Amino acid sequence: MNRGHQPASRAPGDVFRHYLGDVIYGANDGIVTTFTIASGVAGAALSAPVVLILGFVNLLADGFSMGASNYLSIRSAAAAEGKDRGIAEPLLHAAATFGSFVFLGTVPLLSYLL
Repeated sequence: MNRGHQPASRAPGDVFRHYLGDVIYGANDGIVTTFTIASGVAGAALSAPVVLILGFVNLLADGFSMGASNYLSIRSAAAAEGKDRGIAEPLLHAAATFGSFVFLGTVPLLSYLL
């Protein structure tokens, strides 16, 4: 059964599967880049507050960049195919990427918070 491309017209399980690639993409990059920032700053023997500040700044800046890139990618692909997906659907994909980036990107910083 084809329920369409709009998230509201999908079964609940289909919604998760629809955004799964965006979530994995954001989560993987969030974990790796935050770990890299944290280990680099810790390797420079800087204090834990510096690790946290740089880690959270990275989460917001790089997370926004990832979300915006995903938004532009989806809009560009739709335009190339001659489809108009509007703003809402690419924005939801961008939000899934940003949210998973920030949420799972905090994992490498947890040891500095405890």
